[in-house]
Amino acid sequence: MTTSHKTRTSTITVGSNRGNSRIWIGPAKWLAKFGFSDASGWDIRTEDNAVYFVAGGPRTVTVAKSGGLILDWNCGATTDAFAPGTKLECTAFIDSHKASNGLIRFAEVTS
Repeated sequence: MTTSHKTRTSTITVGSNRGNSRIWIGPAKWLAKFGFSDASGWDIRTEDNAVYFVAGGPRTVTVAKSGGLILDWNCGATTDAFAPGTKLECTAFIDSHKASNGLIRFAEVTS
């Protein structure tokens, strides 16, 4: 995992739950540094062969007892994007066009 004040990068493995692929981030306090909060929610965007979690939107951000935030994407669209067991590079950063919007980019590891 690589972390700086502007980005955070790690490799994750897509899980599965109830017959669908699942991407689960958390509980993680670092999500707040990238604009994610339970008050603003989050959403999903796809482009350039990648999936992005975007701070702000209709999806629920869960707060764990530890205070860390949880983002959970588990549905048919997850399975359409990534099969269970797929290794993904996960990079969190702030959108340079909107300083308040954090993004987490998921792209398949090819090597």
